Amino acid sequence: MNPRTVTATMMPKNGLRLAVLHTACAIVAAMAVLSGAIQLAPGQQIDSDGSDKATVADLLRAMNAERTARRLGAVSGNEVLQRAAQWMAEDLAARDMLDHIDSRHRGLASRLHAFGYENARVLAENIAEGQQTPTAVVNSWMHSPPHRANLLHPEVRQAGAGHAINVQGQHYWVLDLGTAFTES
Repeated sequence: MNPRTVTATMMPKNGLRLAVLHTACAIVAAMAVLSGAIQLAPGQQIDSDGSDKATVADLLRAMNAERTARRLGAVSGNEVLQRAAQWMAEDLAARDMLDHIDSRHRGLASRLHAFGYENARVLAENIAEGQQTPTAVVNSWMHSPPHRANLLHPEVRQAGAGHAINVQGQHYWVLDLGTAFTES
């Protein structure tokens, strides 16, 4: 299967239309709400590498290599963004779909707020399916203009990454990026 990626400017796997509002203060994704959450079947599990901090660290390292090669500041890991991204990766894997709306019908801003990331002036999210390594997913995002714009956004200061593998062995990746109003 070909690896796929989605940002807030592409069509999600489930075919819902996606609209994006870009403002000077934040990137906000506004999408149609799913008619119902998709849940795991009884006994179905997701193989998650949430405890594999090396995979997440490798993804952030690959992203920062792209940023520093272009004389942009490296982003630092943020625990709240990390937890939100890992939860979203597991949610996507459980539903076997790419979508910026989670199974609780939350978009990026409301999901990050629920996890405790508040006072954001910049928010962005990249999601992907199929790439098997952190380097592969970052390379894929760098070859997609909307994903690349998120990765190289000059005002992004913090990041969190998530990775999950569903029961079919499909890899799901989430990169949540942000900057709080209190950061310069």
